[in-house]
Amino acid sequence: MEGCSCSLGLGLHSFPHSLPEEMEPLQKRFHEQKFTFANPLSKVEEKLPLMETLAARTEENYFSQGSQKFKMFPPAILIDNKTAPGFPSTFKDDAPGEKQEWLTLYGEKFSEEVISQNFISHFTKHPEEGFMLHPYCSETYLWPLKKKAEAQRKTEADLQKCDPTTLPLSRLELDICDCLGISIRSILESSEVSLDDSELEAYVLKLTNVAQSNKKQISSSFSWAKKKLIDNGKVKNHITYKFYLAEVQARNFETDLMISIKDKKAIINVEIKSTPDSPEKSLKNTLKKAANQLKIVNKTFISSHQDILNEGWNFVRVIAVPNIGDMQQKLKDENEEAICCNHCKEFVLDESAMKNIDRWMFNLQKKLIKNNSPDHKAYEKFFTRLVGFTSISTSLGKSVTFSLQDIRSEYERAIVGSKMGVSSEQTLNGETLPDDLDDPQKLCLKNLKGGKHLSSLEVMCYWNPLQVSVLMKRPKRVLFDADFGCGKTLLKKHFACCVAKESDQKQVFFISLAAAKGQEVDELTWKRPAVIDVANAIDFAETGVEVIGVKDIIPTDLVKGDINEHLLNFMKKHPNDHFFIDELPVNGKLKKGVPPFQPLDLSYLQECESSSIVWVTLRPSEIEGSKFETYVKDLTIYKEKMKSEGFLIPNLTHNMRNASSVVKAMDSLYTAGKECKNVNFKTQEIETNKGFKHKEILKF
Repeated sequence: MEGCSCSLGLGLHSFPHSLPEEMEPLQKRFHEQKFTFANPLSKVEEKLPLMETLAARTEENYFSQGSQKFKMFPPAILIDNKTAPGFPSTFKDDAPGEKQEWLTLYGEKFSEEVISQNFISHFTKHPEEGFMLHPYCSETYLWPLKKKAEAQRKTEADLQKCDPTTLPLSRLELDICDCLGISIRSILESSEVSLDDSELEAYVLKLTNVAQSNKKQISSSFSWAKKKLIDNGKVKNHITYKFYLAEVQARNFETDLMISIKDKKAIINVEIKSTPDSPEKSLKNTLKKAANQLKIVNKTFISSHQDILNEGWNFVRVIAVPNIGDMQQKLKDENEEAICCNHCKEFVLDESAMKNIDRWMFNLQKKLIKNNSPDHKAYEKFFTRLVGFTSISTSLGKSVTFSLQDIRSEYERAIVGSKMGVSSEQTLNGETLPDDLDDPQKLCLKNLKGGKHLSSLEVMCYWNPLQVSVLMKRPKRVLFDADFGCGKTLLKKHFACCVAKESDQKQVFFISLAAAKGQEVDELTWKRPAVIDVANAIDFAETGVEVIGVKDIIPTDLVKGDINEHLLNFMKKHPNDHFFIDELPVNGKLKKGVPPFQPLDLSYLQECESSSIVWVTLRPSEIEGSKFETYVKDLTIYKEKMKSEGFLIPNLTHNMRNASSVVKAMDSLYTAGKECKNVNFKTQEIETNKGFKHKEILKF
């Protein structure tokens, strides 16, 4: 490379001379390969050619308005699946490597964010048309075609009842090889279909000579096939297919930062290293490793995209070491100054260079400005290849797809635990209503979450579909019997405020019984208000809702009886007022002859035709094993009785406090079911979780 006098080879590298075709080569090659896409307007699924569809959608979404903005993908810093946020307070003494592993992962993430944000800052202040991927995973390129080829091979093997590896490469697999620069077609065409032993060995040698993957794997595959497969034709097919898989895998890499600038015809690849500025860490080794990675990426980009990018385009190799204060001084201290020539030093970003990123970018653009006139068509094709394939790849795990319905369902599952919620397309169109909703016109309640439509993010994040259905029905009588964290108290508080606004003459009581440990009343029960009672009073300040606790329903001269008795007396003293009863205990002391379930009998409401709104929550109780069966039986009878008296019993199942369910759902968006490491802050252990298996959006 011009200007470089060391082995690192950083800086500008031109693409080889070529005459790119006017039409996208991938469109011509894969025109017959059709996939199912959802029409963004009609939501109807259609079978469409892959490349034509990607190009059309990219044109519509990014180029139709001639936007000159710099684009970042993903458009926000996503949740990192390596480390949990924050810093663990302690690490296990018997796992000395745990702390170092965590610190290493944290350092890598921090370094990547520092570099990314510096480039974002530059392009925010000095906008140019271009885009940035952080990171870019090359396995997304041609991903649907690779998966389709894999599926076709399995189907054909099932039909022929044979080992899939013994089938010859399909036309689709050969086309994928051509697009990735895998030299297999010419070798196959120059060899006979049937080979003797010596010809087979020569064939294997040819594959070994052009292999970019581990050459020993080819030899191992050949040895295995000779032992297990009798027919030389099957041996040849087996080796060829294993070669194909290895070569495709060898072209899968992740770049920390990929930037493309349209008018400068530049692709900037930044390899970020978190090497600390300490004597025991070698900068020389870091630079050599990073430079080697850049060379591999550079070679892969040329072989994959030289059909659309000519010699006017430059691939810029850059290494970033943000934790190194002064790169030159660090190499001098190591006595390794010769490892990096003066030319390559310009393309190593240390801490001082990052502080002057604008100056560094301006100097780089001076080197790039010698290029020919901008190549807009090539840029748009390149954009479609990288961003387009990334957006439809579930192997990367980002929930970015051309199906709006799939985006909605994945995010709604992560937030409210259901893939068919109040913001779904069918619900908003009045076609399908969750939980037996019977009035589509109520889908925009003015008194629901500040008048926000149910498809708004505020509503979707705050209520799940089951909770919203309760609020929409506006039931007069409700009995909640659900687990902790299902939103029972939130629902009562919200509806109590609504009722208070509408009730001019009637009182609205929010009765918190958290201070009662059970049904029994003793000298201390009413004297000790629970902390939650104070919090409730703060929540209802200036709402018209009166918050009362256990001490307010027990007469000071009658400290005996049980909670149910005092509660009923209080309610009967306030006929036709409204009651929202929270944390009603239904268990008492286990005494002989006393049932474990002690219900609140509200049959008087029906008998006197009371107009009171009454919402009651039964507190979840711990029941002794021997009494559990009796408890459940009595509870079931009680719930049937309450239903007959007009009480709605919502089936709330989604635990709003259970963060692990949200984490797993988000893993399905960001890791597509792959294993990822998280720090468990209860045990301070690094553990492996698996997210939900991601539904494949593209159908073959």
